[in-house]
Amino acid sequence: MFVGILEVQLRLFSAKTLKEKRACIQRIIARLRNTFNVSVAEVGENDKWKECVLGIAMVGNEKAFLDNALNNVLSFIEKEGNIWIENWSIEIL
Repeated sequence: MFVGILEVQLRLFSAKTLKEKRACIQRIIARLRNTFNVSVAEVGENDKWKECVLGIAMVGNEKAFLDNALNNVLSFIEKEGNIWIENWSIEIL
C-alpha cells in the first residue's frame, strides 16, 4: 500500500475577505473530493485571505497510479479561475 500526498500553495486573486477566500476554497475542495475521490483539507495560511495551502492525500497500490492521479488533481486546480499555484510538491510514501 502506498500513500500519495500533494501539497499545493495557492494565491487567490479575487478574494477580498476571509469569507470570500473560504467560499472559494470550499468550492475547490468539494469539486476535488467529488471528481477524484481524494482527501482534501486546508492545511496552512488559514488566516491570510490571499493565500492558501491545500493538503491532498490518496491511497493506492501502485506508485505510478498515485503519481499520475495527483498530477491530474494538480492540472484540475490549475484550470480554476482566479487562483495561481505558487508552489507544489508530491510525495509518495
